[in-house]
Amino acid sequence: MRFEAFFAARLSSGDNNTVSGRADRIGTAALALALVVMLVSLATGVGLQREIAAKLTGFGGELSIVDYPKNDENTEPLRLDSALENALRAHPGIESYQPSARKQGLLKTQDDFEGVLLKGIDERYNTGFIERYMEAGSIPHYADSTYNDSVVISRTLADKMRLGLDSGFAVFFIRQAPDPPLVRNFWVSGIYATGMEEIDARFLIAHLKHLNRLNKWDFNQVGEVELRLNPGFDAAVVADELLAEIPAEADVWTARDRYLAVFQWLDLFDLNIYLIVLIMTLVGLINTLTALLIFMLERKRTIGLLLALGARRTQIAAAFRRHALKMVGRGMAIGNVVGLGLCALQRHFGWLRLDPEVYYVDAVPIAFAPLAILGLNALIFLVAYLSLTLPLRSFARIPPVEALKAF
Repeated sequence: MRFEAFFAARLSSGDNNTVSGRADRIGTAALALALVVMLVSLATGVGLQREIAAKLTGFGGELSIVDYPKNDENTEPLRLDSALENALRAHPGIESYQPSARKQGLLKTQDDFEGVLLKGIDERYNTGFIERYMEAGSIPHYADSTYNDSVVISRTLADKMRLGLDSGFAVFFIRQAPDPPLVRNFWVSGIYATGMEEIDARFLIAHLKHLNRLNKWDFNQVGEVELRLNPGFDAAVVADELLAEIPAEADVWTARDRYLAVFQWLDLFDLNIYLIVLIMTLVGLINTLTALLIFMLERKRTIGLLLALGARRTQIAAAFRRHALKMVGRGMAIGNVVGLGLCALQRHFGWLRLDPEVYYVDAVPIAFAPLAILGLNALIFLVAYLSLTLPLRSFARIPPVEALKAF
């Protein structure tokens, strides 16, 4: 056995009741706790970003092709002809596309009224996202052959307007003066709740044919075409590529364009994660280095004796480095097991709850990002390894005679 390995093994087998033994345990616990905090922060931060972004893109698509000017209510029709459909089918990044339209109106009951935004869909629309958040009733089948007066309303609007399943109400649509408003009567067939105020506070799901008739559009004219992307494709890149393929009068709108304020808020989570990682890395390393310094101070006489007997300074430094890295590895192992274990439990049971009016979700979401977790562990280990150089070099300069005089 090499001297470095033998001496490191003897160092690790010392009395745990000594000051250095207790400092060793404290350093290990501090590093483990720091890693737990970092892993939980990473998993919850990424989880919130993904969950909220998935709700926004699930309701309106990751991309939308609209006519100028692009706004939340596309009043100018977009023609969904064979040329546009062929261009969408040919792009490798597009998984699916579906037409829809939006129109503002005034929901009126006997007791109250509220501004709403009708989202028109038809039988070509994939309602899987809406079905995930249905609380009562069902989504009507919007066939092309008939007009369907049933709508899906959010729980927020239903409670505010005192509406339940099979309740009837009127929606007024404003027209250019002197034309009076148009009135359409609808019935509630389903109630949904996504937890997103930007969606629940405004949207009704209605038949696209109603909106086409209100706007005096034909069958091939729609308000927008929502696009779902295949995994691995960036929305901004696909949007730039589509601009060269679609008609000149059309534009591509990303989910970030439509919900810019929410996405800017989500961007702040990255800064929070970076700050937590930086602070907890410093806390963990300071405690680890403190434990190593105490450990080396308690063995100052042993260092001097070994130097006097002919041991090289590099051998002694390597032995202490082995011991320190063993402590770092032990702390990282405990931190990963506890941190990832807590995240897994929260993901499965959802014990920690949140206020959906503030965070858009009712429980703390967890997302495991394997590359980020591996990168975090690699960063901790690399910084710890490089940081050990300073105390080891300072002890390497101690003369053997001075070390032998210690204590």
